[in-house]
Amino acid sequence: MLANFWHKGESIDYNNPTNKVIPANTVVAVGNRVGVAGTEIAPGAKGSLVVEGVFILDKKTSSEEIELGVEVYLDGEGVTATKPEGSDIVAGWVVESSTATDTTVKVKIG
Repeated sequence: MLANFWHKGESIDYNNPTNKVIPANTVVAVGNRVGVAGTEIAPGAKGSLVVEGVFILDKKTSSEEIELGVEVYLDGEGVTATKPEGSDIVAGWVVESSTATDTTVKVKIG
């Protein structure tokens, strides 16, 4: 099988299937992965999702300690190291440990 290079893959085109605007910097579930809206994406419009990089994300529970290297999952409006029941949306992995007093965590997506 042959492959033709398309682009680096740091972002992808994404058609907003909802009837709401997706604000820039919003975490968007795509299958069982995530991307981050690179710009505002109007309903029914095509925009970009960044799918590579390190992002500062809100933790679901600020009292959760999350160690370096741990895989985290998207759960509602935050991320958690505990796999949510019935969901397997992987947000990425932690690149800097987060203490129980931190409300955010640095996550490598992609």
